[in-house]
Amino acid sequence: MIAVLASAIILTGLGPRPDSVKPADGADYRAQLEQVLTESSVLAQTTAIIIPNCPDLTYTSRGYREISDIDGISSNFYTTEFKKPGILELIQVAGCEKAFTTSVTVVARKAGQLRISVVFFGDTRAGLLLQRDASLMAFAFVDTAYRESHNSALCAAPAPVVVNRRIANAPPGDAWSEVWTTSFCGALYRTNVSFSPNLTGPGTQFNVKLLPDSPSS
Repeated sequence: MIAVLASAIILTGLGPRPDSVKPADGADYRAQLEQVLTESSVLAQTTAIIIPNCPDLTYTSRGYREISDIDGISSNFYTTEFKKPGILELIQVAGCEKAFTTSVTVVARKAGQLRISVVFFGDTRAGLLLQRDASLMAFAFVDTAYRESHNSALCAAPAPVVVNRRIANAPPGDAWSEVWTTSFCGALYRTNVSFSPNLTGPGTQFNVKLLPDSPSS
């Protein structure tokens, strides 16, 4: 069953945003953002895992930052179809003495319509494309761990979802590590994801390791 939010989300604390994401057709930016949050099944699923059975949830803007890579879209596609810059909305979901942060990409097509996507949860220093690549490796570790503990059986549940990211170690410099929590088939799996400069060229390399306390219920 796909989780859905029970009522329309009301977002507080939203301030002015760059003209690059201003809807050209005069549509209300806040209303479009609230609609996407309300209809997001992955946000509902994550909320049910981190803040289960909580009747009083609040959604508060924690600001935004400009981004240059949009939701895994190639730079060529981004350049030709979308205005720059896009932004990453940071939104805190809180209730019942628990909280987490969700991040939402917002980019305007040159025709004027907004593209809004809920993309990740928690705190991370990795860019969107780097997150996508690291997530694929983390999902492979999670799937292997599940099969090893279930006699190679496949899980009929939806695909894995990273429900939280936490920066574990960030010394000065360009290397750091994070702990990512992935929900899959009724259990939570934690992976350590370490990032460091690529020694053979530009960019950042990463390494993923399943932590010994995985899975947990």
